[in-house]
Amino acid sequence: MVQEIDKIQKYNIQKIDKDCFILQVLKRLFKNKLALAGGIVVLLFLIVGCLAPVIAPHDPLEVNVSIRLQGPSQEYWLGTDHLGRCILSRLLYGAQTTLLNSLVVLAGILLIGIPLGLISGFCGGWIDNLIMRFADIVSTFPQFVSLSSRKRFWCRSTKCNDSFSSLMVGSVRQNITQPGIKDKRKKKIL
Repeated sequence: MVQEIDKIQKYNIQKIDKDCFILQVLKRLFKNKLALAGGIVVLLFLIVGCLAPVIAPHDPLEVNVSIRLQGPSQEYWLGTDHLGRCILSRLLYGAQTTLLNSLVVLAGILLIGIPLGLISGFCGGWIDNLIMRFADIVSTFPQFVSLSSRKRFWCRSTKCNDSFSSLMVGSVRQNITQPGIKDKRKKKIL
């Protein structure tokens, strides 16, 4: 009888622990003030993006040149742009576009990253190295684009062009030839 009660109590405790996972996450979130602030900002951004058609005071595409470049007022809280469009309405509707773009990018990353990660983890060896070098090349593109845009604005002479070219090549070479932190951890484990 006592053993049966112990089994029932252990089962109930495990069930409560599993059910309270969300509560545990919320408790940890409320303890970390920065995470809580970031969560509130993201939640507000989601709410604003979803409710933009309801809370926007004006049509964001309505052009009224007679009120262009107006400062903040009671009717236009953030003023108007060079075509007389309400900046607040454009900002609220812009949140929808940003949310949609981030969801599309996230879906693309998941559709590409999960299969590549599974293949890399399952096969290992040269396939893993090939996929990791591909990931390193892809991760250098933000640096490459940033450096090439700086080159366009700052360089007028041949010397400057040569130094920026070597800087870009060095940046790409560093990311490809030096293994990342994950590779080092993997080698330690193996």
